[in-house]
Amino acid sequence: MSEHAEPFDREPWFLESLRHARIRRGARVLLLTAHSPSQAVSILEGIGEDGVLTVIEPDPARAQAVQALDHPNLVALGIEPDGSENLGPHDAVVSCPAVAPEWPMNRWGQLAVTHLRPGGRLVLDLPGARHCDALRDAWEEIGADPVLMREWNGPPDTSLARLLRADGLRNVEPSVTTHLVKFETPYEAAAHAGALLGAHADVVASLHLALARRFETGAELELLFRRTRVLGMR
Repeated sequence: MSEHAEPFDREPWFLESLRHARIRRGARVLLLTAHSPSQAVSILEGIGEDGVLTVIEPDPARAQAVQALDHPNLVALGIEPDGSENLGPHDAVVSCPAVAPEWPMNRWGQLAVTHLRPGGRLVLDLPGARHCDALRDAWEEIGADPVLMREWNGPPDTSLARLLRADGLRNVEPSVTTHLVKFETPYEAAAHAGALLGAHADVVASLHLALARRFETGAELELLFRRTRVLGMR
């Protein structure tokens, strides 16, 4: 990310999702995965001194980054949830990862039903079934590892909504949202995707060239991202 970028320039969908969660002062919030510590900071600002934020983040580096915030209202757990956790009732469960965790789709419903109080709100905002065509096509063009790309695309909105309803959530509302994300150069876009997917430097370099050819520029470009957003209530 550019040194001049704002915390959510690369994840503009997060602030929209947070508005849907309707988090108030004193709320108990469960955040499932944290792409950046900024997500946790934003929620902590919303819940104030009387609220509590619990973060579950399986990635060790990201978990450590959240734990380093060292906030009295923050509990950060570096674990891979299996659906059997019971951390008490919460007013909201929010999840807005940059790439799709390798969990069964019914894991979201299990965690929401277990951790939402009656009337509590669930907001899932996941990579769409076609998350970013330009980056996916460039990835395939250079012949990069398709296993790494597996996390790039998320579930269809209808499939996820159907599972959440089956788990007992109500008022389930699925939608597909679109967002333009600006990058200062094709290399910045390639490095962003490479960091999310754990690609080596040579893959990032090839991806950079493929994007520069595709957009016929070495300067600023915008990429279209699609997200699957599902709202629900306990």
